[in-house]
Amino acid sequence: MVEFDELCRTVGELVSLSTELDSNPKREKKGGIFRYMPENRILTGSSNPYIETIGEVQTDKLNLYGAISGEKAARLYSDWLRAFKEGDPLKVFSSWQTRDFDNSKYGGAILINHSNASVPANQRSCDILSFSGLVEPLDEAVMVITGLEHDLLSSTQAGQIIRFSANSTYKELYGKFYSRS
Repeated sequence: MVEFDELCRTVGELVSLSTELDSNPKREKKGGIFRYMPENRILTGSSNPYIETIGEVQTDKLNLYGAISGEKAARLYSDWLRAFKEGDPLKVFSSWQTRDFDNSKYGGAILINHSNASVPANQRSCDILSFSGLVEPLDEAVMVITGLEHDLLSSTQAGQIIRFSANSTYKELYGKFYSRS
């Protein structure tokens, strides 16, 4: 398992870079709440997923971003669990799939480590990365690039997530992140 501190460093770098993107309509947003929910913590009843404030977040937004980050992750886990019970867990991969903007259900959470072909389908996990605080497409792009950077997500999985949401910020953020010195 990757160390949470390493994930936080990557998320921090990506959030910082997001303020430089031409595709970012809200560059004044400089932080948010990052949540990592390994399935083993969900299954053992741990009520404490790994949660960290990343970047600069207005004090009055901390609870809101924390709640949104948690809702995204919980909804994604529920969707995955339902699909798993139906025998098709690979059809669920992103909170964007059940996004409902009018009812405050946003994109920005992704499944990781869930479709490694060497693991039997009935043993696959659904660890979750979730972020809230930037614009929705950047919340998702930050999570996808973090997953790629730490080998928690394949390029095929990343492509599936980005295509589904028609993410307009991913390519620019990816380019900036991997061209940094």
